[in-house]
Amino acid sequence: MGKVRKSMRDPASGTSENVGGDPRLREVEMRDAISRVLKSDLFSSTPRLREFLDFVAGETILGNTDKLRAKSIAHFVYDRDPVDERSSANLVRVEARRLRRLLEDYYETEGQSDPVRVHIDKGGYAPRFERQRVQFEKSAPEPTEASAYDGLAAAEIARRPAKHLLRVTAILGVIGLIALTVLYLLLSDPTRTPAVKSERLEREALMERSPAALEAANLTAQARGLIYPIFDAERQRLTTELFRAAIDIDPNAAGAYAGAAQTLASQALLSIDGPQHDAFLGEANEMLARALKLNPSHAWSQSAAGWVAFVEGNFENAMRYSERAASLAPNDGNVLDFFGVVAVLSGAWETAVHAALQERQRAGANTRYADQNILAAARFHMGEFEEAARIIEDSNARGGPLSAPGVVYLAATYQALGRERDGQRMLALLEEDWPGFPAEVVLKRLHRREENALEVINRLRALGWKD
Repeated sequence: MGKVRKSMRDPASGTSENVGGDPRLREVEMRDAISRVLKSDLFSSTPRLREFLDFVAGETILGNTDKLRAKSIAHFVYDRDPVDERSSANLVRVEARRLRRLLEDYYETEGQSDPVRVHIDKGGYAPRFERQRVQFEKSAPEPTEASAYDGLAAAEIARRPAKHLLRVTAILGVIGLIALTVLYLLLSDPTRTPAVKSERLEREALMERSPAALEAANLTAQARGLIYPIFDAERQRLTTELFRAAIDIDPNAAGAYAGAAQTLASQALLSIDGPQHDAFLGEANEMLARALKLNPSHAWSQSAAGWVAFVEGNFENAMRYSERAASLAPNDGNVLDFFGVVAVLSGAWETAVHAALQERQRAGANTRYADQNILAAARFHMGEFEEAARIIEDSNARGGPLSAPGVVYLAATYQALGRERDGQRMLALLEEDWPGFPAEVVLKRLHRREENALEVINRLRALGWKD
């Protein structure tokens, strides 16, 4: 990736007019904004996304935005064959979506006080730079090549008039809180926890085996974080491509095969019946067989076996494999989510509630766990409609995964509570965002017992819905 690093190390002199956004921004400010992001803790564990951002930012600042196409990004960042344009486009589209989300997370946490914010707008890959509001009355000082925005010096703060005493006191209070937080983190080093230490040792072992194995593991972890919502067909297709890419890098990546088995099974589930359904399910079984051969006792392999069994209609094995996976990895969020979905759709409400417990600490690549949707569905079938509505509304407000079945359940829950208008509004949104979604067919296919599906369907019909 020499080309990428060079573009960020060798800044041109002078200013850049209207490059990537605010024309008042100087090139050094834009490079400083990118440098802050790349050096952040949040981006430290995503080397590919760092290279993605480094590459597109470097080309944008140099004025080469015409080169920022999926094919070129896939080639320079992911070493993909430029001839395979379709696969490249799918990979880059998914990765760009992840990058946008990670940038949002960064500016909500570590980057809150950054003077310049970086955006990757939908529909393109060229960064846009925007100056953020500074917290002080005076404008932030112009950055220099040596140091961009090092902040206000303590002496400058001391010289401020007395009327700013309260503001200075507040600042010192914040600094004190930050110091305490840093001290706490130093004393409770997260790398000492068993989960983090185990993950670190695994990565060290993979690196010793081969850099390709480690890269495949990184890509697999990134893909796993995109699995939910599982009832989004396009998401499952794109995520499958990422797992395939990891397998191309390392044919012995057991996790990539397990993940592909899950996403292919989900596509089979969503395609209902026919040749396409059979083709997806057949390939899911092939991927599963490979995962089980490479690592049969791994929680992810067992979880994949449970999901494939569920899609095949073998509910007993689905629960058995899923429970085993949850026992092997009791804090793995992805494993618990698949276990919870299987439990809900099998009619095991209490088991689903246990899998989705809010108090349970969750770990893994996923940042949008489906536990609250699972919990809400279980509460709905248990007749706890007020609690179900509260859980779903809270999950939606916090950015939880949302799919057509989730909207269907919320509409049915509103009907059960006598909130007819809210329920009808949900059905209108369902038709707008998922036009023609065959709710009755999907619900009957998902649920082990038809009466559980009808419990939802009949409430939709009471709202005036017609399949």
